[in-house]
Amino acid sequence: MNFFLITVIIIIFNNFFLGDDLYLIRLLYITGPPLDTLSIGLAKKLIFRINAIIRSHMVEELIYRLIKQSYDINFFDVLDINFQNELMETLYDLAKFNSNLGVNSDTLYKTIIENYNNPEYNSTL
Repeated sequence: MNFFLITVIIIIFNNFFLGDDLYLIRLLYITGPPLDTLSIGLAKKLIFRINAIIRSHMVEELIYRLIKQSYDINFFDVLDINFQNELMETLYDLAKFNSNLGVNSDTLYKTIIENYNNPEYNSTL
């Protein structure tokens, strides 16, 4: 692994521990796991932080909100059918979560399906 990239990971992680989670994830994705080059203390912090990010379901919650808003403002209707299907697959996957996010995703998924199968809804498009 490039020594420069390892140094950048350490700098980002030490200086922006609570802030730049997406940059940290992206950098780790590009460089691969750097644990063999970090101190035990820093390696523990890194694993803990990535685990906390994953368990927070922040990205999943964000995509749910975007899909919901797109549906609420009728933006979902103007999307290409393939993209709509991808978003529906995402909702379907999110509905499996054992949390409020799962319940909300399931409800939205079913609402969209019901509305698209409703002739009155389709006639307003």
